[in-house]
Amino acid sequence: MYFGGRFVLDGNWLAPSSQVSLAALVGVAFFGLGFVLTNTMEKYAKYFPIIGSIILYIACYGAAGFYGLIPRDVSLIAVFLISAACLLMSRRFDLNVYQIIAAIGAYVSPLYITYEGSSGFVNFYYLGISFFFMVMSVYYNLTVLPALGAFLALAVCAISEYVDNDVMNLVLFTLGHFVFYASAYTLKAVRSEQVDKSYTYSFFPYVLLFYLTEYYYISSFKTMWTPAFTAVTALLLGLCYLCVRKFSNPEKSGLTSSLLLSLASLTAIHTLFYVMVPEKFRPISLIAAAVLSIKGIEQLKGEKWALYSRIMTFSMIGLIGLNYFEVIFTEFSGKAFLQVINGLIYATVLFYITFFEKQILDLKVNPLFTAGAGHIIIIAAVYNVTKNMGNGMALMATGGYLLVAIASLFFLDKIQNKIDQ
Repeated sequence: MYFGGRFVLDGNWLAPSSQVSLAALVGVAFFGLGFVLTNTMEKYAKYFPIIGSIILYIACYGAAGFYGLIPRDVSLIAVFLISAACLLMSRRFDLNVYQIIAAIGAYVSPLYITYEGSSGFVNFYYLGISFFFMVMSVYYNLTVLPALGAFLALAVCAISEYVDNDVMNLVLFTLGHFVFYASAYTLKAVRSEQVDKSYTYSFFPYVLLFYLTEYYYISSFKTMWTPAFTAVTALLLGLCYLCVRKFSNPEKSGLTSSLLLSLASLTAIHTLFYVMVPEKFRPISLIAAAVLSIKGIEQLKGEKWALYSRIMTFSMIGLIGLNYFEVIFTEFSGKAFLQVINGLIYATVLFYITFFEKQILDLKVNPLFTAGAGHIIIIAAVYNVTKNMGNGMALMATGGYLLVAIASLFFLDKIQNKIDQ
């Protein structure tokens, strides 16, 4: 069939309109064969609409993007209908591949149909297809479609040309899709259905990618909107969590509620400490909040808090780690009393963990690692204080403390070996 099509195209046997019409008829015919042969050739008939849908997507591209026979907006309506037909086939034949084809075809079509510049209809199309996918995924209990569509939506925002002319198009589209996807995720749990684990775990990286994407664009172009965006995101996730806790079966939605609560907590912490707290006070406030949060998480017992505890613990440790390097870089970049204080506070907390908190939840912390990290910050702080006193003084002070740090780590390693024995 492929070589026959290439022979017809290369030989110019048919006019462009005839080529598109023939491709559309062949695609519809494959859909029809899938229905007609269901009873006699069920093993093969369920794959015929897959071929038909691919041919129809290509026909839409040829009609609008290649030959320009029909308006591009009309071709997108046709793509929408093809995707809807694929979802019906997924329901009829119980094949997830139809969901994959529908999602890829629906989200990628505006790209290969080559829109030039911004188009209001494309924005409405993307929002409409996202809402349609949400409704279908909830009504028919489709699990592959919303997760794949979510990541494709972010990918389209990253590479699409139509959003380059107006950043707010990207912000509004991704925000709208987030609302649809979060609603579908919540409704599945509220309906007391056991949400598929792969679908559940895919929600976590999607929310993080969405949050980072939106935060980057909003903070870059609309700085005054950043606090509102982070607060609204935390509020939406919190509302989803409350809906799941209020209306769903606790025995079936424990994983979902834990994940939603974790995401809401993380966005709230980011809102408070990375948006509302001044940058010069951020290290002190963040390290205090992280220590208090981890100590509070340790008090949460039971299986239902296991996922929440682990996500929050790893996340808070990650935030401390990122801020740790930020503190070190600021120590070397300039001399400021508050920078030195921040470094000493970090070092104090690390030494406290070394000697008094050797185990955080199930994470065993190597004393040499935490003590070494504390000594590095003190070395940076010593350099910050002495660098304006001359290179010789800075070298002597930092080198002297480096020898002290090495000796203390060696002594700590000896003590640790005796304790282990």
